[in-house]
Amino acid sequence: GEIIVRDDLSLEEKVVFDMDKSVTLTSQNGNKVTYISSVNIGNGEDAMVSVLAGTVTLENITIQMPEQMGTNGRVLFIGQDGRAVLNDGATVANGYLTYGGGGIYVQGTLEMNDGAVVRDCYIANNMAAYGGGVLVAETGTFRMYGGAISNNTIHTTQGYDSFGGGVAVLNTNRGFEMSGGTITDNAVDTGGGGVYTRNGSTAVFLAG
Repeated sequence: GEIIVRDDLSLEEKVVFDMDKSVTLTSQNGNKVTYISSVNIGNGEDAMVSVLAGTVTLENITIQMPEQMGTNGRVLFIGQDGRAVLNDGATVANGYLTYGGGGIYVQGTLEMNDGAVVRDCYIANNMAAYGGGVLVAETGTFRMYGGAISNNTIHTTQGYDSFGGGVAVLNTNRGFEMSGGTITDNAVDTGGGGVYTRNGSTAVFLAG
């Protein structure tokens, strides 16, 4: 099926895809969908948009938290049985969280293609933190064929560590494969400003 957004849209409720179906979320004019609820989203398996089953394809649309820093939470969560595809014109932006996966948390499958963007997500807290843009963990797989992950930041206080400003891959033997696109201008306090892996997780970089 297809969901077409015809104008900029403000959401006061989270969106959950939990059926084994294929859905394309798009817009007429590259419109923005912004989560404006006063209820912040927590650090767990939660987000503005959650894909728990089936395949959700985003193209020519922005899903985001408000641009003012310090509100709301994660933008996109992909559960173990879910798959998300970011195509041309898909943007995930302005996530703000206190642990990991400020933009996207992947336990299922994420594919990113030319023209897709994950940007301006921020993690700020007083504990260890991972994956300002994208966190891949558990059974997660992230295949980056194109697009850009940029200007994502993790800043921790009280001497805690932070890793993977762009992408962090934790505790998964499936991991991250990059054959196209760019990961640039992401920042952390400790290490892995672009990509960070831990505990046997894999990151493979293929010549495009």
